Amino acid sequence: MFIATDGVGTDIPEDVRHAAKRFAAETVQAAGPDLGSTESGVDGAAPAGGAAAVLDRWDIQAHQYKTEAEVKVGILGGLFSGRSKLVKSGVVQEAKRFNVSQTDDDNRVEFGTAVRLLVATNGTDADAKLTIPNIAAGAQLSHFEARIALSVVGFTGPLGDMLPAPGELNVETLPEYLEAFRKIQSYVFGRDAAGHLAPTLLGYSKLENT
Repeated sequence: MFIATDGVGTDIPEDVRHAAKRFAAETVQAAGPDLGSTESGVDGAAPAGGAAAVLDRWDIQAHQYKTEAEVKVGILGGLFSGRSKLVKSGVVQEAKRFNVSQTDDDNRVEFGTAVRLLVATNGTDADAKLTIPNIAAGAQLSHFEARIALSVVGFTGPLGDMLPAPGELNVETLPEYLEAFRKIQSYVFGRDAAGHLAPTLLGYSKLENT
């Protein structure tokens, strides 16, 4: 299972954390001295400028988190921050430009820049496939509550008013977020924004039986 992260958090395995720091240092070295120090406000992030050269993969993926245990180690719980509701499942849809590394403990680690659409629910519909449209439909029918947000990691450029605020998810609000996702994806991964890429830890594939 792929554990999506924003590069910070206490639940990140030590081998993954070390791999992130090593990647940041190697990125700076490969890009040249003009990038300056490897210091960053994000754990395991490389400074912006010249970092795009090491990001050799592009992908659009949707990660499904079907149990409370799976959600607990991901980035979805924050959507219900400060609420008494418990996140039971969710979906992370992401477009990303990234690099892949392997740790000594055989964890597959991804570093790069990602635009993400995050959806979390405090309930499930056993008869429906876990997708963002199905979650929106279930929330519309008051089967459960759902929250949605759009985030960008590994990017330092200005996004202005392109980022919508987190809010309730239903079939009326979903198109707004999908359109924002499309616009931000186009901007972040466009030619003019390449100098703002600041690769960070995007996530890792957790070893089975650990």
